[in-house]
Amino acid sequence: MVKTRVLSDLTIGQSGRIFKIKPCSLKNRLIELGFTEGTKVSVLHSNIGESSLAYYVKGAVIALRREESANIIVEEEYYE
Repeated sequence: MVKTRVLSDLTIGQSGRIFKIKPCSLKNRLIELGFTEGTKVSVLHSNIGESSLAYYVKGAVIALRREESANIIVEEEYYE
């Protein structure tokens, strides 16, 4: 069994590989932005108050609200 966490639980500098996206109203938009299963994603930085986080995914920097990134499940074994 794969150990997983939600993307919003990763801290700055950590990486993971996307395992799945929970069913939500943003699922299609997240996929369009590059958050697809098997893709490596890294946490770059957060805003003041840490309500949003910037992620590096597929060569782009994408900012998501913490509640949006909580819909993305990452595989724990890929943490760096």
